[in-house]
Order: sequence, then C-alpha cells, then structure tokens
Amino acid sequence: MGASQSRGPTTPKGVTGSVLQTRLEMEGILGQEGLGIIRHIISHQTPGLVTRVIWSREHSTLQHEYLLVCITGQEEARTSWVRLERMGHLGKQATDKEAKLMFIPAPCKSSLVHHDDETLHDVDLGPLPPTLAKMANILSIIHQAASDYTFLHHNCWWFARQTFTVLFTRFMPDGPQKRRLQGKCIMKNLEQAEAPYHSVWRGRLIRGMLLFVTAPVFPIAWPVIVVGTASISGYAMCVLWKTSKKIDVQIDDYLGSVAK
Repeated sequence: MGASQSRGPTTPKGVTGSVLQTRLEMEGILGQEGLGIIRHIISHQTPGLVTRVIWSREHSTLQHEYLLVCITGQEEARTSWVRLERMGHLGKQATDKEAKLMFIPAPCKSSLVHHDDETLHDVDLGPLPPTLAKMANILSIIHQAASDYTFLHHNCWWFARQTFTVLFTRFMPDGPQKRRLQGKCIMKNLEQAEAPYHSVWRGRLIRGMLLFVTAPVFPIAWPVIVVGTASISGYAMCVLWKTSKKIDVQIDDYLGSVAK
C-alpha cells in the first residue's frame, strides 16, 4: 500500500502539446521515472525558467501534498506545467525504501489537478527566476539528503514544504509576503509533529479519546500518553530540523558555485 496515496493528476503521463515534454522527447528521454528526468535535465542543461510555484493539497484521507511548477521557455512565450511529488511505500509489499519522485509535465495546470484540490500557497519567482536545470539540481539535493521515504519524517508533506521553502527563500524578492510565507512554513513544521496521524485534527482527536478511555487508571496512563506523544513529536521535529540544515548548507554551496 502506498504510504503517500496520491490520486495523481487527471492526466497520468506527459500530455501531447507540452513544450517541455516535447523537448525532453527530442533529447531522448522517454518513460523515465521522475528522478531519471531530473538527472537528464541536469546533464543536458534543458532550457527553461521556473517562474511560478504552487503548493497544493489533495482533498483525500491522507491529505497528500504536491507542487505545481510553471516552466517558461527562455526564447518563447509558451509555458509548461510540471507536477512534482514524493511517493513511498510501507508494509510487506515494499521492496525498496527509497522514495519515488514524480515529475509529470503538461501544457496546462488543469491537466495536473483535481477540481477539489486545495491551493496552500502560490508564488511568483523573480525578478531572476531559477533555470529549469538549477531547479533540477535543487530537487536532487533535497532528495539525496533524505532518499528514503519515512512515514513520520521525510514524506510528501516534507518534500513539498522543503522544496517550496527553498525556492521562495532563494528566488523571491524580500518583502512582507516573503516574511509571511516564512512564518507559515515554520508553523507547517510544527504541524508535521502530528504526522503519526496524518492529520492535525485527527491526532488531537485520537489523543483526546485515549485520555478519556484511560481515565479509570489515571494518574498512571495520562502521563504515559502525554510524554509518549510529546517524545514522538519532539523526535520528528529534531530529525526534520537536522535535514533542513543539511539541505540549506548544500544548496547554498551549490548556488554559490554556479554564481561564480
């Protein structure tokens, strides 16, 4: 069973008419998994500018999160859209712990979403947006920093938030909007402490029910529940913080090297 159960885009593969899809096919990339496409873009320096990033959430039980990225040709006005998401498998059927990256191009955004998906944040990158190859390098760094999919830590939520944060903090001009986004991303980090329940409200409900049903054995059970859940949340936050710091250092080194 997929740990991150995305309903996927309305069109599962690259759509005919996408400028980016056509260019990738001309460069010889066909039917590759997302990480293979990302490595191809890096090695071929596939042209394009990343001008807009949308952080979205599916209206589903697991509240799967993903990114939509607008790619503009450097010498043409036509745009392409790409759906980026992190997938993983848990359980007996899982033979490989490494997360799967999905990189799905389409000519329009509507081909990659469902009508009830929620937009969490939508930002324009500029005035000097990153190139497609630069974004591909960033995606590779983020993936390699935590290549294994973990239910509590490096899941779809983490990948969407981490990638979105890296892009807007590095390529968005300073201002009130950027500061507000930084604050909201910090709050999302805290919310992921509820990841064992895959939903903030569900986590609080489960803890409340546990406290209620264990009332007869209070004061023994309540401290165990409170301390146990706090320990799980604290450990998750520590892991995510360390990974984020590692990624920041590597991306700053990379951006510094290409700026020389």
